[in-house]
Amino acid sequence: MAARAPKELSPPAQVRQLEAALAAGPLAKAYLVRGEETYFRQRAVDAIVARARALGAEVLVHDGADPDFDAQGLMGDLGTAPMFAAEQLIVARGVEGSLTKRGKEDAPLARAILGFLSRGAPQRSLLISADSLRADHAVAKAVAAAGGPVLTLRRLYDSPPPWNPDPRQTELVQWCLERAKELGLRIDAGQALYVAAATGNDLGALDTQLERLRQSGGGDPRKAVAWQASGSPFAAADALCRGDLPRALASLEALFQGGMVGRDGAKVVDEGALTAILIGSLLRGVRQGLAASEAKARGRAPDEVLEGGGPMRERAKAELEQRLAKRPLPETWRNFLAAVLDLDRRGKSGSRLDVNDFAQLAVAWRVDAPPQASGRAPARVAGRPQR
Repeated sequence: MAARAPKELSPPAQVRQLEAALAAGPLAKAYLVRGEETYFRQRAVDAIVARARALGAEVLVHDGADPDFDAQGLMGDLGTAPMFAAEQLIVARGVEGSLTKRGKEDAPLARAILGFLSRGAPQRSLLISADSLRADHAVAKAVAAAGGPVLTLRRLYDSPPPWNPDPRQTELVQWCLERAKELGLRIDAGQALYVAAATGNDLGALDTQLERLRQSGGGDPRKAVAWQASGSPFAAADALCRGDLPRALASLEALFQGGMVGRDGAKVVDEGALTAILIGSLLRGVRQGLAASEAKARGRAPDEVLEGGGPMRERAKAELEQRLAKRPLPETWRNFLAAVLDLDRRGKSGSRLDVNDFAQLAVAWRVDAPPQASGRAPARVAGRPQR
């Protein structure tokens, strides 16, 4: 039997592990810091750069987002020994676009990085910070082969897993507790939950809220924390597919009243854009439920429809099992799919969809719905959904 792959550490644990390694010794040959959570990426980058400067290293920064970014200049630095310091750290930030293969050939920047790593130049280090870079990319594999840390810093889970529904145990709330402790602020899990709910899954904003609470002297966060949370179309779709009516209505209300934060950090409040993203997420969830229920009906494992591995797969598997335990019949999911496709057609034909349309789905799809419910949206209801 093949050995089970080690469980990936949570993003905060990966950053703590990196900081401990930096405090204990010299810089590694290379670092790869990747993932969509910019807060953790920046914290990791700052820690590496601070250690380099403490060691007296020359720090050269190349930022792919800079209008003056010059890939040739970065490649030149990779191939040139430092002139003014015994040690050197080259920081390449946001350069994943310059690492894309051209046909079957590695990109020029990728070849320059591979050359830098293969030469083993003493006292020279490379730090790559990227929003996304596949683990099987040649550069990622070369960093790992050189013994360099490879951090995968996803966003924290802001909803509880199916096997532990206590919202105080979500990664986001637990991070709030840890961060409050670092700031010298004493709060309990209930207060951390309020701060997280009021702020949303934005670690930079949460940091600001916790600091505001600390400066106010602590106590009741409702007196110091500004309510600014956005919603999540993905959380709303999950709750709808799960048949959790209270959570679905609350998620829909938060989404349509507060908008959502995109991957670039910008807030999306346009109702048309929100409905399009929500419909897309619902279609993915319903089609997955249909495929899994059909696989189960044929005597196969429902989780065959899932892609990927690691902790994300285990979480998705548990979520899928919970959905199928409540709605195991393929016919139910076919009706759900018809309902979402109907909404999609209405939206694309010019009809204005709003929170009410999705609230009706939440009511029709609730787990305690009568057996004869078709899953199609019932007649329109007036007003916004209530918690």
